[in-house]
Amino acid sequence: MSNLIEKYLRIKDEETDDELDNLIKDCFRYGIFKRKPSRDHQRWFKNCHGADYPTDTEDLKKTLLKKLKQTIRWREKDAAYDKKCEMQRAKRGFSNRDVWNLYDWFLEIMPRMLKKFRRSHHGYPCSLFPSEEAWRDDKESEKAHNKWNEILDRLIFLLGEMQENTCSMKNPYELQKNKIDRQFRIKYGYFGDGLKTKEQREEEKRQGSYAMLFPSDFPDLYPDYEELERNYMQAEKEITAYRNKCKDEFFALFAEHFWNLWD
Repeated sequence: MSNLIEKYLRIKDEETDDELDNLIKDCFRYGIFKRKPSRDHQRWFKNCHGADYPTDTEDLKKTLLKKLKQTIRWREKDAAYDKKCEMQRAKRGFSNRDVWNLYDWFLEIMPRMLKKFRRSHHGYPCSLFPSEEAWRDDKESEKAHNKWNEILDRLIFLLGEMQENTCSMKNPYELQKNKIDRQFRIKYGYFGDGLKTKEQREEEKRQGSYAMLFPSDFPDLYPDYEELERNYMQAEKEITAYRNKCKDEFFALFAEHFWNLWD
């Protein structure tokens, strides 16, 4: 790998017509190579590209070149689609990608809009005053202003709790489960190929099938995994229930103050 890195560092800023040099630069540019690959990444590389992780330019096989070209085409296609979505948003206010996943779009855009509204608004709903004449009282106006801010803060908070990556409720078993899963993949392959017997592999070839194995399939090697997985799934159910509860509260509060969201 060091020879490959050295060559890349020499040519990365140069214009060259050499096909191999350009391939090396593209491999680094598109993230196919890593300077300090982990064992997990080396195994992933071999599964994806059908070759050992490159240690020299001689290891750039035709299969790798084909994979690189596919990656480049995908990146270019994705970049072109991003541009198309930007034009759609500018023209009609939303893109095809936004329509494909409406709730993700809502959870991404609405918090930013409400935060902006929260910072810049001047007024507050009349319904927050105890009486029609109370708006003349400065103290009552301040109370209404603070109450309105509290409502907006609550809406913003609930939106954050509805999102998986920002929800404050975390799975206490996730770290331990991910650690075991990662160790399993590194030691035995992504789907436990290293634990298959010769007879099992031959049977798979004969039937044209592929068995995906997980730590739960080997209680002798991972005696506590079944209980860990059970606790993990139970925690996931509780988190989902909490996020749904936040969703219901958000839309109830949102509906109550919907006509007041202007300034």
